[in-house]
Amino acid sequence: MTTPVDWLVEGYLKDLRKSLRVLPRDRRREIHEEIQNHIDEARMDAATDSEAEIRTLLDRLGDPDDIATDARERFGIQPERTGFMEVAALILLPVGGLIVPVLGWIVAVILLWSSRAWDTREKLIGTFFVPGGLLGALLLMALSASTRSCTVTGNSAGEIIERCARPGPSDIERTLLILLFALLVILPIASAIYLGVRLRRRTAVLSHILRLAPDMIQLDGSLVRGIDGDQARLALASALSSFAMRIGAITTAECVENEGEAVALQALGIGYAQGHVLGRPGPLRQVECVTG
Repeated sequence: MTTPVDWLVEGYLKDLRKSLRVLPRDRRREIHEEIQNHIDEARMDAATDSEAEIRTLLDRLGDPDDIATDARERFGIQPERTGFMEVAALILLPVGGLIVPVLGWIVAVILLWSSRAWDTREKLIGTFFVPGGLLGALLLMALSASTRSCTVTGNSAGEIIERCARPGPSDIERTLLILLFALLVILPIASAIYLGVRLRRRTAVLSHILRLAPDMIQLDGSLVRGIDGDQARLALASALSSFAMRIGAITTAECVENEGEAVALQALGIGYAQGHVLGRPGPLRQVECVTG
């Protein structure tokens, strides 16, 4: 019987699988199995398999996006950036076949599969949502409308005459053809938009932060972990804290695991954190460090 705790764990693992798509398959499998085994062992060792304990366990593991970021840094895998190849693929997929019949769409598919900005599922969607793009849609439309009927008659001389004609479609057929044409036009455009949205979500643009003017800026685990011994992390956290103060936002930190990290964050003027400060789990709260 599936329990709320099982749903909680499965939801976490599902998010983890999505976040790990940026890694090679063998690395994805390795990290996923490692974390799943850790969760299973922790649940077996726990006194009670309660929802509160599982939430604490998952919080200690960290956000799936942070895990993927840490793995990418550890294995030296650079995130893909939007470039000419991706933009050209998005343009040519729906209209490439109209610009240069057949060849234009083939070039778009080659660009799509050559880029590492999309995963395999997204590339399949871009390839097979009406192959050929709008040209493919027009060809399918033409084929569906090219039915003809033939009649065989005889004349007074005993000759057999075959007459073929393309009759005009009925109202129902005309409606179905319009719907088919609209669907076939929408699909290649929709697939290109979908790929563009997926690509956009993976592209971080600092101007978004300026436009949003957030009330709170959160430092994630990939920045907080080990910040007390890393000058680069300290410098970045200090800059983000100063930026937050300038725009009147609150700065918070997650995944604070030890006293050293908490002291470093407090010295930067970051007064709120969540995580396991000194081993004590807690919600978003003010950092209180006991020193000396």
